[in-house]
Amino acid sequence: MGSNSYGLWTLVKREIIRSLKIINQVIWPPIITTLLYVFIFGLALGSRISSVQGVTYSQFLIPGLIMLQVIDSSYGECSSSLFQGRFMNSIQELLIAPMSAFEIVAGYILGSLARALLIAGLITGLGVVLVHIAPHDWTMYFCVIALVSIWFSALGLIFGL
Repeated sequence: MGSNSYGLWTLVKREIIRSLKIINQVIWPPIITTLLYVFIFGLALGSRISSVQGVTYSQFLIPGLIMLQVIDSSYGECSSSLFQGRFMNSIQELLIAPMSAFEIVAGYILGSLARALLIAGLITGLGVVLVHIAPHDWTMYFCVIALVSIWFSALGLIFGL
């Protein structure tokens, strides 16, 4: 059985375009939320907590905020996309397309992974600018974000059904 790489790429591209079309709903809120967390908890509360082994509270906070937004965006992307397709009865076109179940699932997950990587990159940029912290091992950074995103995207698909 051959694979339908055009169908898979089209589904991934559709999910990326869908995320970019509603950028005010899916990209900016995580960034604004992270800024609020950094300013409220990092600066207000962090000034009262001494650094531990040279790590300030704000520097401790940023990796957790990155993972928070990666988990939220990954889960939300897959579950809402699949649920909306079912709700608006557009899922039938996808189901009759010459794509295997694996390709459909991979398309949703890869689209969600792209959104999670975009959000993680933006928040990491905020961390570099505001808190002066960057990942020490970029390979590990991308691997962990990819694995967490894939895991929660798969959970989002399951619960979106």
